[in-house]
Amino acid sequence: MKRDLKGYEPIEDFTCEGRQRLVEERGEEIRFLLEAAFEAFLDAEPYVNLAAFGFRGDEQVFEAVEWAITRFATGNIDPTKLRNGSRSFRLFTEVRFWLSQKVGLPGFRHILAAAKRPRSATPPEELPAAQAEPDAEVLDFGRALAGALPSFRERTCADLVGYWLEGTKRLRRDWFGWRERGELSEAAERRSKKQRSIHTHDAMFRFLCCFLQLVPAASSAAADLALEITSLSGCPDRPPYRVPDRDVCGELARFGVRGPRQVSVLRKQGAGSFLHRCLDRARADIDTVRGLLTSELTRKSLSLTTLHALEIEGDMALRARIDEVRSGADQEEYT
Repeated sequence: MKRDLKGYEPIEDFTCEGRQRLVEERGEEIRFLLEAAFEAFLDAEPYVNLAAFGFRGDEQVFEAVEWAITRFATGNIDPTKLRNGSRSFRLFTEVRFWLSQKVGLPGFRHILAAAKRPRSATPPEELPAAQAEPDAEVLDFGRALAGALPSFRERTCADLVGYWLEGTKRLRRDWFGWRERGELSEAAERRSKKQRSIHTHDAMFRFLCCFLQLVPAASSAAADLALEITSLSGCPDRPPYRVPDRDVCGELARFGVRGPRQVSVLRKQGAGSFLHRCLDRARADIDTVRGLLTSELTRKSLSLTTLHALEIEGDMALRARIDEVRSGADQEEYT
C-alpha cells in the first residue's frame, strides 16, 4: 500500500462506516500513535494542562486518546478540509487537530496562549505551589525509586532504564521535581514512535515487577520462571530486550519444555500472572503516603499498550482490569 513521504499509511475510507471499521481493525495502532503524540505535545508545552480542554480525570492522556478515537469513529470529519498529508495515519499524530476538534480552533489558540503567558510574565520563584518542595515522605518514595534502578538495570538492560525514565518523566517531575531524561542507544533512538511506545510500556511493567519485589519469583511455577528468566534476569541491550526463548529451554526442561514455542507460551502466561499481581497493588495499602504513591505509580505505569508489549493483548480479563484501573473506576477509594 502506498504511503506518504513520512511513511504513514493513507486512510482510504472517511465515511462513518469506514472510520468505525478502521478503529475496530487497527484500534491498538491508532492508540499507540495518539498516546505518543499527546505525550510529546505535553513535553513540548509543559505549561499546558489537558484539563483546560475538558480532560479533567486522573488519567488525562488516556482520556484524551479515548475521546479522539471516539471522535474519529463517530464524528463529522470532512477529508476535503484536511491537508493531503493528514488523510493518513499521520492524522493520529496531530494533537492540535484533535484538541481543536474538542474546543474549536479559536479555543485551542486561546488556551495555548493563556498557558504560555506565565512563562514570560512570572519569574520562576513566584510560580504557585506546584513548584514547592515535595514533603519528606514523597521524597523518601523518590529515593526508593532511584534506589531500585541499579537492580532494575541488572535484571534488564541499559535501554530499558532509559525507556523507564522517559515513560515516567512527567510523573517524576510532578512528584519530586526531577527533570532527568532517559538516555537511549542510537539504535533505540532510531526506532519508530510506535516501537518506542511499546518498549516504554514494557520497561514500566518490568520496573514494577522489580520495585514491588515480585522477583525473584516466589512461585516455582513454570510460567513465572519463564517470564523471570527471559525478561527479568538480564537481557541483551537490543530489541526485543529479552533472552531468546530458544536459549532458556534447558533451564525449563524439568517442566517438560522441549522447544522455544513452549517457552513462548509459558512466558506470556507468566507475564499475565505478574501483571495481575501488579494490578492488585493498584488497590492495596492506600492509607499511607508510600502506599498511595505505590498505587498511583502502578496505575500510571500500566495501560492497554502494556498488554501489546507483553504479547497478551487478547487477554480479556486483563483488559477489563486495566480499563477499570485506568478509567478511575471506584475513584472514591483514592480520595
